[in-house]
Amino acid sequence: MKFEKGKSGNPAGRPKGSKNKLNEDFLSDLSADWEEHGAAAIETVRTTDPTAYFKTAASLIPKDYNVNRTDESGDIDELKAEVERLDTEIATALGIAPTKEKGTKGDTTRH
Repeated sequence: MKFEKGKSGNPAGRPKGSKNKLNEDFLSDLSADWEEHGAAAIETVRTTDPTAYFKTAASLIPKDYNVNRTDESGDIDELKAEVERLDTEIATALGIAPTKEKGTKGDTTRH
């Protein structure tokens, strides 16, 4: 059935606030569910699908995030040790071998 030109099939339109009500109800239900099950869901993803866990964590970091080292008290060897520790921790979580540095600067290979 076609409507006459300029005439709506619903002349009263959508009730005010109905779309917002749906959004508010959904977010309220999601929030309640997250409050009850969120931590367990994170743990499940972390242990069963570490790749998804890290992708999700990385997606929360702004694309233009800039890491500036303002604490000059540490030396380069401490920084390298921390990077190596983090690399090992991430590789272990992903079930792969950590990065091994070769003789040339910046040349790294996964084993």
